[in-house]
Amino acid sequence: MDIKIYVCHHKDGTIYRNKYFEPIQVGRALSHKVINGIIGDDTGDNISSKNREWCELTGLYWIWKNTNHDYVGINHYRRYIIFERDYFNKISFFDKKIDKISCFSKGIEEICYDHSIVLPPLLDVEDFSSDNVYNHYCEHHYKKDIDVVISIVKNKHKDYYDYVIMAMKSKECVFGNLFVMRRDVLDEYCSFLFSVLFSAESIIDTTEYDSYQKRVYGFLSERLLYAFLLKKKFYDKNVNIIHVGQVVYLDAGFVARVVRMVKPKWRKRKKLGLYRNK
Repeated sequence: MDIKIYVCHHKDGTIYRNKYFEPIQVGRALSHKVINGIIGDDTGDNISSKNREWCELTGLYWIWKNTNHDYVGINHYRRYIIFERDYFNKISFFDKKIDKISCFSKGIEEICYDHSIVLPPLLDVEDFSSDNVYNHYCEHHYKKDIDVVISIVKNKHKDYYDYVIMAMKSKECVFGNLFVMRRDVLDEYCSFLFSVLFSAESIIDTTEYDSYQKRVYGFLSERLLYAFLLKKKFYDKNVNIIHVGQVVYLDAGFVARVVRMVKPKWRKRKKLGLYRNK
């Protein structure tokens, strides 16, 4: 089974690589410095120059257009899906040096063999003081942008529209654009995702956005991914979906600041099992 998980990097840092993990520099077309020893998203059919607004999606587009693995996924240089069952439905903060590549490789083939889509845990937006996914987006980003996307789906992708509305009304979502998918499922997802976002790009004006809000297509894609998952869950019985674990590899000080930002009940949720590896 050919499984490849591309780990997105945009700056120098520790590089991990084995038969499952392949580091990739995203936004290389815009970068003043090439990260030595890894591939970039600026070869072949690519949108590397859009990285400031499209984030890791420039890497995803490159993967879609330029690879042919049986299973393909995307992680971030400090955010990883973890396949070990002890970590399922948990978001774990690792604040010490660990053997990442060994830890994150365990269980990959077993999980992929039985599932078409592998995802990190679902997050409940109520834990971030929002009552549904739509309002969560509007509270943290620009309402007009998510409305543009909903309109595009309604007019151009009618078979997805009910699932987008379902996703918007949901209290749960997957964040970070982390996943592993069987190749045919990835092709279907990317065809839908990039069609919608390229249409949105011709309408959304980000001229006055700050550097954070300019990452609009990365934010929008998280909601579209969840809509795609709902469609697969209810419509395609041949696609098996599993939520495994997620590891955030950060320094202890940053972890403490993040934990203080969220509601106390999130820290206590058995569903997520948020904890730190010591």
